[in-house]
Amino acid sequence: MNDPAFPRLAAAAVALLIAIKPSPAQEFPSLPDLPDLEDFLGDAREWIDDNLDERVAQAIDGLEEPSPDTTRAALREIQREFGGNHVLDIIRIRRIAELLLPLLEEFEETADHVPWLRSRLDYIDVADDLARLPLAPPPVTDPGTVIIEPGRPTPVPTPPRTNSTPALPKPSRPSNPPATLQRQAWQRAIGRRTSPPAGAVFVDQLKPIFAAAGVPAELVWLAEVESSFNPDATSPAGAVGLFQLMPATARSLGLSTTLPDERRHPARSARAAATYLARLHRRFGDWRLALAAYNAGEGRIRRTLDQRKATTFDEISPHLPAETQFYVPKFEAVLRQRESKQIEDLAPPIPSQPR
Repeated sequence: MNDPAFPRLAAAAVALLIAIKPSPAQEFPSLPDLPDLEDFLGDAREWIDDNLDERVAQAIDGLEEPSPDTTRAALREIQREFGGNHVLDIIRIRRIAELLLPLLEEFEETADHVPWLRSRLDYIDVADDLARLPLAPPPVTDPGTVIIEPGRPTPVPTPPRTNSTPALPKPSRPSNPPATLQRQAWQRAIGRRTSPPAGAVFVDQLKPIFAAAGVPAELVWLAEVESSFNPDATSPAGAVGLFQLMPATARSLGLSTTLPDERRHPARSARAAATYLARLHRRFGDWRLALAAYNAGEGRIRRTLDQRKATTFDEISPHLPAETQFYVPKFEAVLRQRESKQIEDLAPPIPSQPR
């Protein structure tokens, strides 16, 4: 094989296989046996190994001669993966992230991206966790095939395989884990760690701002998900601050995005985020959908609901960007760990009172 990308992809495939090998110390809830499960898991991992993105490999190569431009290019590849449709694909950016973090810190022009990336490293860990769990294969439409849902095995007598019995088609790529499994994975991840130190500074300070805006004060913990409570966090797309407000959104909420950028002001950005969350809940009538819209955009969520004839986040989760699929259950896990509350416990916004 003369493909110059092959050695890089082969090395990345080996690294990926090492990364997703289950740790003996890692314990997961026991799940019922599913027919042909090992075959499917093998196919899923084989697909990931065979489809490592050459752009990811090129981004890694670019970091051999680091500069602000090459580090930004690598960061854009990370964000591109987060914007993809398959959460297990996130596993393949681990190596870039590990190489990139110290390089971002070296350059003044890219240092503000460090807290953004650090707050998303656990997305890779959770994708790795989910890759170890038994997942159902994508639906197969062959006559006589029974679709098995995770955690809900359907006992079906299986006739003996003969030479004339056709094998089931391999899945073209792994299915996205359902939202229920993603919630469990995030609860495991968040349950193993404490709140960022800056949280102790900002939570008590900003909770009254959320309450004054008529939304649950506990939504302040969105800053842990977005920025790990770092006001200087900046995304490759240009979102800034504790609550990662995009420029157009921030301006629509009355914030200045020129110097001084008010998105970096904790209290002002908190007030804007609380106002925006109240608006999103009034539009979608549900905190999960409101959070999904905060991350992916109102238009994306509305279109997906309409296309799928759906009414809940769980129904549309597999069809959303990978980051959004993880974003909502991550917040739920943070809320549960920090406040001992479920998202269903959060009250709807208080209607604005006329002045």
